[in-house]
Amino acid sequence: MFFPKLYKTLIVLTNFSKFFYLIPAKYKKMQVRSFLNRKIKNNTILITEPSNSHGEVIPSIIKYCQDLGFNCEVLITDEMKNQKPLKMFKNLKVFTFNLFQYAEIIKSEKLNKYRNIIFTSSRVYYDSPRIHERFVFDYFKGNKIDKNKIILLEHHLDLLDEKKEYKFIGLPEYSARFGAKMVNTSYFGCYKQHNKNKTTSFIIVGAVETERKNHNLLLNACRSLLDNGIDNFEVVVIGRGKLEINNPELKQKIHFLGRLKYNKMYKRLNKSDFFLPLLDPENPEHDRYITVGTSGSYQLVYGFQKPCLIHEKFAAPHFLNNENSIIYSKNEDLYKAMKQAIDMNNSEYQKMQENLKVLSNNLYNKSLENLRNTIEESINV
Repeated sequence: MFFPKLYKTLIVLTNFSKFFYLIPAKYKKMQVRSFLNRKIKNNTILITEPSNSHGEVIPSIIKYCQDLGFNCEVLITDEMKNQKPLKMFKNLKVFTFNLFQYAEIIKSEKLNKYRNIIFTSSRVYYDSPRIHERFVFDYFKGNKIDKNKIILLEHHLDLLDEKKEYKFIGLPEYSARFGAKMVNTSYFGCYKQHNKNKTTSFIIVGAVETERKNHNLLLNACRSLLDNGIDNFEVVVIGRGKLEINNPELKQKIHFLGRLKYNKMYKRLNKSDFFLPLLDPENPEHDRYITVGTSGSYQLVYGFQKPCLIHEKFAAPHFLNNENSIIYSKNEDLYKAMKQAIDMNNSEYQKMQENLKVLSNNLYNKSLENLRNTIEESINV
């Protein structure tokens, strides 16, 4: 007898493929058939992520759909479920499959039973170079889903021209320039605002990679703080990768937690005071975060109302200003910005949080209306 727990363990250990032939075909088909043959309630939207990436956007899409009065079901990979992006929801139908089963499901015309199908990524992201960053329906060829039912969240706005026959939504406000409505994803559950910590806590979320962030800015700023006798701070880094830090005093101030599951990352983020995006105006690769894409850092700043320290070039396109963040104009000024954050009293800090809450609510209301309109357009086709 083949036990489901053993099956899931095998799938995780082999990254869906290495020993896939060991899994009985009968069990695989039974799972898929069970999913496709279920009775689906009227007015139900399927929210699905085809890869193991972008789990942070799924909760917001679920909440928008629920607030619009739709029933929601979720289809994600086994690995995505293990990352626990949906711990904030109760009584939510979440179905998980490996890549091979997912492909069979997406190609079934029975998905047309859903009111709409929202893909939280328009691309398939896997480690294999063979399928890395391929358009979802170029990979799942032969699908029979009614195109009018499909809504795709695009993370690469410059690629929207390729597939104009589909309905797209995008994260930043400037998605409209590319023909997509903004649906901002900054809901991560209900977290209470807290008083500023006595030891100011800065947080960074994301891989230690130069195309994403300039961590040298952090090291230089922290050295300047310590050189000037300021040591009542800490920096927490969440994400893959690590920096070489030889200075013992500096090493004590920067804590690398590595990759965390979503629920643990959110709890740790909620305990922090300020967010450090570490975007560099001198790095052309970072320009995509204000032109054809966005950074998850912005969504976390909105959702957790964490004032961020950010260069002015990357602030205004995302509605960040001196009322809700600490803006600096030169890379070397990050030190002054961190000192300002450390010196800030609790009353000033809470005022910034309140301003971020107002911004977050405004973005939520605009996004809710945009998603409503996108769904209605699919009804009226």
